[in-house]
Amino acid sequence: MMAFRFTAGIISIILLPCAWSFSPISSTAVHRGRSRSAIEKGVYSPTTDALFRVKASFSTVRSDTSVAVETKNPTDLADSETASAVSPPPSSDRISVPRPKTHYTVPGFKVGWQDAEGNWFDEDGPRNGPPQNYWRQAADDREYSKNMEAVDAVLSGTDMEETLRNLEKRCGVRFPSLNRKILGSWAPLLHCGVNLVANPDDAATGKDIEVPFTVDVFRKHGRKLGPKNHYGVFDAKLENGEELTIKTNTVARGSSPCGTVVADEKNESLVLGNVEHVNLDMPLTFGKITYISDYVLIQRYGEGGLDLWLRCDDSYLGVDI
Repeated sequence: MMAFRFTAGIISIILLPCAWSFSPISSTAVHRGRSRSAIEKGVYSPTTDALFRVKASFSTVRSDTSVAVETKNPTDLADSETASAVSPPPSSDRISVPRPKTHYTVPGFKVGWQDAEGNWFDEDGPRNGPPQNYWRQAADDREYSKNMEAVDAVLSGTDMEETLRNLEKRCGVRFPSLNRKILGSWAPLLHCGVNLVANPDDAATGKDIEVPFTVDVFRKHGRKLGPKNHYGVFDAKLENGEELTIKTNTVARGSSPCGTVVADEKNESLVLGNVEHVNLDMPLTFGKITYISDYVLIQRYGEGGLDLWLRCDDSYLGVDI
């Protein structure tokens, strides 16, 4: 059931009783790419947990403005506190997210590797020398490893701030808030500087990562693809002023819309509301993106606001046409 309330010129959308209450407002952008049919059919809706809800409290926050909610600065946290700052929800209320696959820039080639004795192999077995396009593959593997190092640092809480800063220095995207890679489904591993992973020890060994909720970012009016090139077909770059829909997903409550925002190259922060989880009260924030890749999104906002999201769909791999 959905009820609407008009207050001070802002439309408040209240989802009763199975969802959260929201007051959507337009501002800075973030987004996600998923086919229109998949959105309509709900194919790509990972689920999350009922311990999260968003209050009807919204404001636009610029990068030099403090978020009016207590956040945890990871540099002020002991390693043990960073890794266990949140009591995990029951296992039935968690979403299991595998690590994303490596995205090889040039498709259609077998992945090769070399053993300690210098012998070369691919999926078919031994071979004479490196496979075609091996050096591009090796560069893609290195980039993937750098991203997963950041994930591992969040899981362990060890050297997390330094590792994330080093990764952010590698970001060569001029307008990250308009980059197509922010479209998709994401699993927040770090939220407001707090580790939300329920099983950090198991996840560090390569098992699926368990989180309480996921976030979907996508074009409001359907997926828009860019022109085909040698590397495939991908979501088109976002334009200033494009409308984007942001949703959160929980196991118990399914998909809940947080509202519509507008893509903006200024990359300012937008607080969509407050997330309540156990004994914490944290802003649900989008914008001020400091790093974006196929695998990881990092954003910093306010004082101590730090998020790391892990990709949990395959939209980054492109579309088969």
